[in-house]
Amino acid sequence: MTSLTLSLIKTKAKASITHFTISLLIFCFVVAWVYFFAYPDVYFTMAGAIQGLTLVFLIDVVLGPLLSFLVYNPAKPKKEIISDLVIIGAVQIAALVYGLTTLYKEQPQAVIIYPKSSATVINKREMTDFELGELSQYEKLGKLPAAVYTPDRKHPYQSMLQSLDVIKETDLANRRTLAQNMDDSAVLQSLEKQYGKLYILSVMAKYNGAYFALDEDFNLVAKFGEKPIS
Repeated sequence: MTSLTLSLIKTKAKASITHFTISLLIFCFVVAWVYFFAYPDVYFTMAGAIQGLTLVFLIDVVLGPLLSFLVYNPAKPKKEIISDLVIIGAVQIAALVYGLTTLYKEQPQAVIIYPKSSATVINKREMTDFELGELSQYEKLGKLPAAVYTPDRKHPYQSMLQSLDVIKETDLANRRTLAQNMDDSAVLQSLEKQYGKLYILSVMAKYNGAYFALDEDFNLVAKFGEKPIS
């Protein structure tokens, strides 16, 4: 390898590392927004945050700096170098905007609990399909309001406290399903030894489902048995 070639590789690597550092810094801000605000606590792995962040990471943190390494050449005219970097930057920005828009639209907003069945995590895009009214009237599962679907009542969505009978029936139905898995049953037994009687909800999000264990005041005690939705 000639000294000229080695020098070119070093120059390309320097440009690529600079690009990588900037991209990684931006990505860290995106991760912070997603983890702490858009996809809070127990919903981070369930509702598609990891999948969305992976796409953003691959395009903005991996592909962008790699393209910089391939196309950057200090021997090119300055105008051509700027043109190359502008094109790469435009591709990255477009990918970032697409990724952030998708993450924004898919971020979890509420949980709908269906009698004797699974609860469903509703994202921002789907909220207009549900007439939940003021969200502050509902108790929270983690950081999301949870409404119980009660079609036989005047208002089809009630708080968990208003629908204790439905919660109890749903708990029994979920326990029958849970009992078919020895690992999940063992986790539940351990939790109830520690916390006493718990209500069990089967919660389904976009990518994963899991069991939520609630105490008698409907506080979320634990999430367990998380699995991909087939």
